[in-house]
Amino acid sequence: MLLSTPKAMRRKRARRAKFYIDECIPDWVMVHLWARGYNAHLSKDDIGPSTDDPLLLRQAKRQGRVFVTIDKGKNIRRAIQGQRHPGVVVISGDSPNETLVCSALDTLLQWGARRQEDYENLYIVISERHISIEMEDGETLTIGSNGSLTLRQVNGTECNDPKTINRRLKALD
Repeated sequence: MLLSTPKAMRRKRARRAKFYIDECIPDWVMVHLWARGYNAHLSKDDIGPSTDDPLLLRQAKRQGRVFVTIDKGKNIRRAIQGQRHPGVVVISGDSPNETLVCSALDTLLQWGARRQEDYENLYIVISERHISIEMEDGETLTIGSNGSLTLRQVNGTECNDPKTINRRLKALD
């Protein structure tokens, strides 16, 4: 006999993050997310090719997906200024390194960014040297390629103590 999950319990379950992939992102990013069980959708499949980033961001927001792009002109940062959004992941560099980007994505997922709400209003930049996560309150968490953590507060103060950073992040949750 199969037991069904009560409706109240199903509603409480966190939704896994879903991703909206800009056409400028290499295919291996989407394949990497799929291989880890995440729902990833290519933007050109529903809007068409050569669409500007602000329109793609609006579409990602409508679908409740984290927008993944390469933002060379900083249009995305301007588009999200003062707006609620499902999250943005920017991969920096003209030709991203597959191993580094996939490793950074895994770090994000291991760090705890698995649920849809984990990305809300975050602006995340993946570069060769670090992952930078700009939070809604203006603080920035940087995860170095060597695993180091730095939390830069709005007033410019930096903290490198993992225990203090974890307490601060839990307080935001």
